[in-house]
Amino acid sequence: MTNAVDIVIRLITLVLVPLMLLSPLAFALPARTAGGRGGGGSANADEPQRAEVRARTIALVIATLLALALWLGAVLASVNIGSQTLAIVARFTWVLFFPLWFLFAVPLLRVKNAAWFRTGAPASNEPVRAARLDNRARTSPVGRSHWLALGLIGGAFLAAILARGLAGPFESDSDRSRWLAFAGSYLLVIVMVAAVLPVSLRMLLSEPEPMDAGGSPELARMYDAHRTAKIRGLFYLLGVGMIVLFGVCMSLAAWLPFGEIAGWIGGLGGSALGIAGAWFGVVMAIHRMRITQFKATLQGPQHPAGPSAGR
Repeated sequence: MTNAVDIVIRLITLVLVPLMLLSPLAFALPARTAGGRGGGGSANADEPQRAEVRARTIALVIATLLALALWLGAVLASVNIGSQTLAIVARFTWVLFFPLWFLFAVPLLRVKNAAWFRTGAPASNEPVRAARLDNRARTSPVGRSHWLALGLIGGAFLAAILARGLAGPFESDSDRSRWLAFAGSYLLVIVMVAAVLPVSLRMLLSEPEPMDAGGSPELARMYDAHRTAKIRGLFYLLGVGMIVLFGVCMSLAAWLPFGEIAGWIGGLGGSALGIAGAWFGVVMAIHRMRITQFKATLQGPQHPAGPSAGR
């Protein structure tokens, strides 16, 4: 039974995880670009659209390579050092699928063909729409106090891991190597979160929010609530969740002579984090769909298409 479980775990780590990390790129890259942000073919796409597609494609490729590098580094380090904690890190790098999909692949698909994200009447019958031009750079619900608290939490866990090196001599060189690996791995997690999370939140602030021709206040309020929930959820899942989960696991593994407790905590915590991320993604998709449907009702008979609808 144990051998079968080990085989399944290895298949998840070596096959399922990289497939999940590659799936946003594999889905978004072959998608054809519709000209004019929703009509025609790629040959009819204007130059700004092609430039944005290129830029977002490069961003998705770089983000995917970074995620794969983190996964591969954790796998190789866990094999070379024999660390159960690093094996858990490698196993749960699949949670990076969510920022890859929602922050990189979906915006790329929206630029390639905006019609995929529309509901209601075809593009040829749509009324004139307006875009929100207000500056949202300073409307983030995640303020300096949130970043300060996250930094203090990460610093506290890193200090707890490093303190093991000052507490007393190690029983063997392998124990010292394991401790150094834990400290380096957790520092890598902190650096990754610090590099990815602020950029991801800024991208959410600049996400397109198309309005109806009349500029409905209710539609604007729905966009504000959706954006706030998405930014907060990403901050607590990708930021606080990863910092706390890996901090607890690696601190315990650095101080305890056995890694079973850290392994159990990492397994259960990683599973809970993954389930929460999946649930969060589904809820945000449903919210966005409701916003799109509400916008479609505003573009009904009271706002007929035609010259009279223009402004």
